[in-house]
Amino acid sequence: MKTKKEILLEFIKEYSNQYQMEEYPQLTTLFLSEKLNMQRTNISTLLNQLVKEGKVKKIDGRPVLYQLVFNENEKRDFESLIGHDQSLKEAIMLAKAAILYPSVLPKILLTAERGSGIDCFVKSIYEFAVKSKVLKNNAPYIIFDCQSYSENQNKIKDIFLENQGLIQKANTGLLFLKNAHLLDDYLLSDFLQSMQHLATNDKYKCIFICHIDSLQKITSYTLMNELDYTISIPPLKSRSLKERFDLIEMFLNQEAKQIQCSIQLANTVLHSLMLYECSGQIKELKNDIHNACANSYVRIKKNERHIELLLSDFPNHVRKGMIYYKHYKDEIDELVSSNSQYTFTGDQVLKSTALQKEHIYSTIDEKKKELKKQQLTQEETDSLILVELKKDFQEYFYRITENIYSKEQLEKIVSLKLIHDVEDFLNQMSNQYNILFETKTLYGLALHIDTAIIQTSKKQRLSPKEKNDFIQQFPEYYKQTQQFIKKINDDFGIHLPNDEVIMVMLFLICGQEEIHHQEVVTLIAMHGEHTATSIVDVVKKLSGKQSIYGYDLKLDQTINESYEELKEYILHIHQGKGMILIYDMGSIRTMAESIKIELNIDIEFLEIPLTLIAMTSANKAHELLSLNETYQYLQEHFKDLQYVRNNSQKEALVLISSLESELVQAKNYLLEHFDLKDIEIFLIQESQIESIYNRIDQIASQYKIKGLISRQEIHLSQYTMIPLSNVYKLNAKSLDDLFTDEDDLENLFDYLQEQFEDIQIEDLKQPLIHFANKLEIILNQKIDYDTLIGLLIHIICLIDRLKKHLSPAVHFQAASDILTKDRSTVEKVKEILLPIEQICRITISDVEAATIISIIKGKEQ
Repeated sequence: MKTKKEILLEFIKEYSNQYQMEEYPQLTTLFLSEKLNMQRTNISTLLNQLVKEGKVKKIDGRPVLYQLVFNENEKRDFESLIGHDQSLKEAIMLAKAAILYPSVLPKILLTAERGSGIDCFVKSIYEFAVKSKVLKNNAPYIIFDCQSYSENQNKIKDIFLENQGLIQKANTGLLFLKNAHLLDDYLLSDFLQSMQHLATNDKYKCIFICHIDSLQKITSYTLMNELDYTISIPPLKSRSLKERFDLIEMFLNQEAKQIQCSIQLANTVLHSLMLYECSGQIKELKNDIHNACANSYVRIKKNERHIELLLSDFPNHVRKGMIYYKHYKDEIDELVSSNSQYTFTGDQVLKSTALQKEHIYSTIDEKKKELKKQQLTQEETDSLILVELKKDFQEYFYRITENIYSKEQLEKIVSLKLIHDVEDFLNQMSNQYNILFETKTLYGLALHIDTAIIQTSKKQRLSPKEKNDFIQQFPEYYKQTQQFIKKINDDFGIHLPNDEVIMVMLFLICGQEEIHHQEVVTLIAMHGEHTATSIVDVVKKLSGKQSIYGYDLKLDQTINESYEELKEYILHIHQGKGMILIYDMGSIRTMAESIKIELNIDIEFLEIPLTLIAMTSANKAHELLSLNETYQYLQEHFKDLQYVRNNSQKEALVLISSLESELVQAKNYLLEHFDLKDIEIFLIQESQIESIYNRIDQIASQYKIKGLISRQEIHLSQYTMIPLSNVYKLNAKSLDDLFTDEDDLENLFDYLQEQFEDIQIEDLKQPLIHFANKLEIILNQKIDYDTLIGLLIHIICLIDRLKKHLSPAVHFQAASDILTKDRSTVEKVKEILLPIEQICRITISDVEAATIISIIKGKEQ
């Protein structure tokens, strides 16, 4: 017999697979409770268990939503198609709608030029129909190309309409008719009539798809009027360059797997492949790549495990793609790095990102050239190279990691497999020698090895004597480093030069974490390109201090992109002693206050509103004010350049919507139903996030914001936010009720269950809530959310101590006062505690009951 959790998960999977569109649907506890006829509290508990098991994802908000977790090892419906979330998005949505809409004979017209991936798209429709249980597993899947019989229409008629012809064979399956525009209209009409007749009389069911090159080719009345859905697949030239790059990557990796060799090519070859005119669509692109690989394979030498594609391996029309580069330079450069060599291994793409002049080997080569000019002996040259090697390497280390702040950035440049290899190696060395490595050691070593893999060279820069001298200085690292290089060689099918052993050892030496002198960091953040960073450059030159940083908020970024970028930068520069943030406009402060809470970093704020002053000055000048009038206005409105936050205790509630009527209605409802005499209500009629952030900052300068009530999602950790619709929550008796979610209590109960394994928290949920409700009535006092949390935790701790026969934690002075002055109330509280006592088989004393009362009345110190 299935458990309730298994029943719940099975329903979520079936429902999610049936109704997924762009993603799996998001479900509420109320919806699941109604569908499964189970109590919401039980549903919520089971869902939280599934969240812990990684089978369901929890999306915080009001209401809390739950979503089936996508298995990364499996492609969801249509996701194997490149462009499923871009150029094919609309086509996929229509296809899903056609399949899921109840019909025994969905008829689809598919328009696409030959070679555009028609077969793959139709196959995905079939797989979706099977997965959605519209078709059974192993249902018939029949493809017929009318072009093969375009000169013999009678033959086509026999193939389809004779006994046990294709129409009957397609029953309960899918019938795909390619190049249907080549059929005579009467014949296509006969096919449809036959299928309709079978569907009416013999429970016939079939998905019928007709393909034509373009709508312009339709001369058939049947194609124009008798099919239910029209789906168009765009030609290759209409798809984005990103999709074309993804197609090229897929085809090259397929070829690499086929020949069991990695495929190398320069960025210029990729430019041509991405830009040449491909009249034969995706199929031609695939064939051109295949033929080029065959041409290159002829040149492969014995025991080599890679081939290099040259432009000469491709036909002339492919090479012509280079001439279009200047027209698409910006877009291409985002996808293909300049001066890079790409390697396709069959599973992944590797690319070199460091310019040759930045490489440590280039530094060594240049120094050797210079020393040779001075007519030094080889031995003298080797000695000097070794002496300066560590210093040169430290500069190289800094250069290649300067702009890498996170592992996420690194993953965009270096393959995950290589990152994992480097991580394992550093962890092994750290554990074996009890040393810590800076985070940037991972970044630097991964980038260095990535470049070494792609730019494999047999040239030895370091002499045997240099290597031996270096190894003797650090013998403990040598053996493990050799093993690491061997693993890289095996994993990536290459042979790195012996010099790389020394280079990896240098990463181990230079990358060890040092105890830095921690300082308070100063961060200047301003709107615009190079505004803050230019000021920082001046300050560094004048002061000679380095713990000052600049962040330029790009004007063409969304506020969410800026938020994530600023958060990542603050985390990167923070040294552990806090930060002074000097900013020009309130939106930056609003973001930083949220980041401060999210990262738990101490930040103090100073506003120097240069941007705002300049904008105001420009606006006043535009109003044709005189010089003196403009100056006086600025003097009056910006008396205090240093903006100091007013620590007011006055509370404010902020309502946000783009609709004035919605704001006024919500405000009136709040004033009518809640006691807001000490709370100011502010209305922000705006949809632009940055403007909203600026307005919130202005309000926060004078008031303590109690919460945000907004039509759109506002991601600010320092404020509680609820949807505007929650204003009309029927059971809300106070603002605290509005900002409270029952799923927060579920999280608390889950946490308590983890901490107190011997107590059956599930059995106590309802009794505890009932107890709190009755306690409000007995004491004639509203229990706010924070007090409720404290009360529940106190009672669970009390139960735990009593079950373990330990002395309960009571405040005897507060309890004694209550027992003396109000024993009758204590008796009433003890009475409503009886259900809890019976479940847990404990006895709660008068003193303990009085302590509970003191928690609510605020007498416990």
